[in-house]
Amino acid sequence: MNKERWTMLGAVLLSGVALVGFGCLFGRSSAVPFPTEFWRIAAQPIATFLAAVVALVVGGLGFYGIHLSSDRARRSDVEALEDRRADARIQRCWSRFEWMVERASDATVPPELLTSFALNLSLEAVDTGDATLLDAVSDYAEHLLEAWEAPLRR
Repeated sequence: MNKERWTMLGAVLLSGVALVGFGCLFGRSSAVPFPTEFWRIAAQPIATFLAAVVALVVGGLGFYGIHLSSDRARRSDVEALEDRRADARIQRCWSRFEWMVERASDATVPPELLTSFALNLSLEAVDTGDATLLDAVSDYAEHLLEAWEAPLRR
């Protein structure tokens, strides 16, 4: 168990001991209200009612604990799912970058299309937050532009 749970357990036990101690001290120092005949008749229904209230409170606390636990688990699952999606998105970007480099080396795709593809890929790299991919795509896009403009300068 973690520190928070031990602290909570200690607080609950300490509160229970304090309440029992207070009840014992208060019961010894004060007179019982109402006549004895009243308590012979009313003690059992009052005790049953108080037991039912305590059972409902403890049940509610149990359900609250289950709710907190399941909420934390759900949040953890959502974060893990978002991480997997982000990783998959970054992996797709890297695959697209590899495809772009292969097509440029084969000269099967016109440079204008590769430049446009590099621009879109760099925008997606900015969205994913992968600085390495952004640097690689930007450098390669500059290389493509230089290669495309070189024949035009001559």
